[in-house]
Amino acid sequence: TENTEYVIAGTRFGIPMPQRDMSIANRKGNFGASFSFLSVDQNNGEMDLSFQIRVPGFDYDLAHPGRGKSHGWYFVTSYNTEEAHSLLEVNASQNDKDFIAAINWKKAEEYIKSGDFTTEQTEYAHNIYDENTHTATSTIKTEVRVLDATKLPGLVYFLPTPKSPHGCD
Repeated sequence: TENTEYVIAGTRFGIPMPQRDMSIANRKGNFGASFSFLSVDQNNGEMDLSFQIRVPGFDYDLAHPGRGKSHGWYFVTSYNTEEAHSLLEVNASQNDKDFIAAINWKKAEEYIKSGDFTTEQTEYAHNIYDENTHTATSTIKTEVRVLDATKLPGLVYFLPTPKSPHGCD
């Protein structure tokens, strides 16, 4: 984000959500994606997973944080809205339009503050590097706060854009 409030990591390709063993042929409608927002401590630079935003299982590409008048927004291109799984050069370009996802992370903060999220059980390592000892400490965390873009108005807008965009400014 503009002032390093967050470092944002997005799912490159959709995955089964919830995580499960399934055939790739069943991808359409069964895959999802997430954008993880890691808060950054402005004093020491330490990061921590603050929340995730769940979005449709398209393929997400290049991103750009809002600046100036668009501060509080995060823009990322998507493609393969067809949710194709084979011959992507052909099958992922059937629709006339794909989308730019415009994510209102300021609105996400409001939803988190008001408790409009679900807590999902998961397991991930939170690593902290110590500059003095030159070692890292790993803590296993077991839950994450998740915002569902389909249920929270004003959180994410999918803006139609010519098919297969590669970046947005």
